Amino acid sequence: HLINIVLNGVVTALTVFTADVVFDGTPVPVVLSGIFYATHPIHTEAVSNITSRSEILMSFFYLVGFLSFVRNLRVWESTSSTLLHCLAIYIIPFIMTILSNLSKEGGITLLVTCGTYDFIHTGLDVFGIISGLLQRGNKKLNRFFVRSVFAFLLSCALAYFNIWIRGDHAPYFIEDQNPAAFAKDTVTRILSINMVHTSYLGSLILPSRLCCDWSGKSIPLVTEPLNDIRVLHIVLWWLLLLSSTAWAVLTSSLKDSSLHRLWRRAIVIGMLGFMIVPFLLSSNLIFAVGTMKAERLAYFPSFGFILCLSAMFETLNAKLSDSGKLFGFHVSLHLLVLLIVSLYIRKLHERNIAWSSGLTLWESAYEVNPVSAHTQYNYGLELSLLQRKEEALHMMELSLSNEPNDQATRFVLMVILRALGRCQEVLQHVEKGFQIMEEKLKKNPDDIRHNHFRDESNLMGMQALCCGDPHRIGPMLYEAIQKDPSNTFMIERGKELLDLAESQGKIN
Repeated sequence: HLINIVLNGVVTALTVFTADVVFDGTPVPVVLSGIFYATHPIHTEAVSNITSRSEILMSFFYLVGFLSFVRNLRVWESTSSTLLHCLAIYIIPFIMTILSNLSKEGGITLLVTCGTYDFIHTGLDVFGIISGLLQRGNKKLNRFFVRSVFAFLLSCALAYFNIWIRGDHAPYFIEDQNPAAFAKDTVTRILSINMVHTSYLGSLILPSRLCCDWSGKSIPLVTEPLNDIRVLHIVLWWLLLLSSTAWAVLTSSLKDSSLHRLWRRAIVIGMLGFMIVPFLLSSNLIFAVGTMKAERLAYFPSFGFILCLSAMFETLNAKLSDSGKLFGFHVSLHLLVLLIVSLYIRKLHERNIAWSSGLTLWESAYEVNPVSAHTQYNYGLELSLLQRKEEALHMMELSLSNEPNDQATRFVLMVILRALGRCQEVLQHVEKGFQIMEEKLKKNPDDIRHNHFRDESNLMGMQALCCGDPHRIGPMLYEAIQKDPSNTFMIERGKELLDLAESQGKIN
């Protein structure tokens, strides 16, 4: 945890240096970017969850690579040798791309983000590129194209390396983890995936409902587009994205307005380079990933949003200064920033408290997202570990009602029922569990995974513990352990049985 916190501090410092590059040294949005990124509560999951270190490491290498590209481009852009020009500019960014990519797949997009800065730094726009192509001898444009082709070839080489490393083995994902990406209907799948994107944006704008689990039925799919108000959110998001991108790449880069230059940089480098591009491989648009929505995935893309938010406040500040408005308006603007930061810090503290233990984490998750069977299961499990059996029983019954074929939930439920002395109900669940396993084997006789033997061992063990015959418990429990020798729960019960027999003098 300490390493995660230190890495997060380093990444936050790097975002300040990066914001200074994006806003070309304009102080107000640079300072605001650092403050907003340091306090945004959506980062809590990536920092508090040890397994999310990949997000922080990817961000670190990504930002170091970007900053090295900016420095190299400024130093080497006038080099006469084309090959030396490209090698000098891209050698460190390419190494950082490899390290970022090894941390997390999204790191492979670093060179694309560098390209967005190159586009702005070179002073290009679409019409300028077209006119430059018609006029031969445009050295600046030619250099830009050479750098772009070189970066493209490096990215292709790294993509091939990824495919070669992975081979033919695609990751195995459960549909319940990501219902949107596995929806059978094409329209439902496309709209649901885009709806999740708007949900991410909503969490960035107003991080009031943060949760560690959004699996299963947590986010309803868009099955009836004409009757679902969320389709309007999708349309508005795409209109905003496309119109702002079109404005930024089509308008002339030669305009003198400082706000015009500020927003071109915020949209092209910030929104496209740091929010959209790094998120692409986690977006379910290119291929399905293992989660429908996870706040840790917004750790780095949130920086792009924060750059745009900071640009908005700089715009308001500049407009008020230019129009000579009353001093009170400036005070109100400062108070608004202070209010946002205060709300961020309050929510950040709340999320840190939630992540301080398993119980508080899943309790807070259940308060925000009570329909998730995964949340119900984990909250019930934490309650059972604290011997709060009646509350745990209620959670497990809820979870099993949502996922009636889930054997892990059924097993924990049986353990709680046995602890409450309700063995008759345990035996009913054992019978139901065996029935589900038989049905699965009939459908897929060859599909026997490791958890099949664990499930069978659990059912046999619970049947033994609740059989009511002292002479049969031992042999039945032994058979359960033989079915899965790694079943530590049943091994512990077997040891308890041996200790009991030894204390009563029945064995030596």
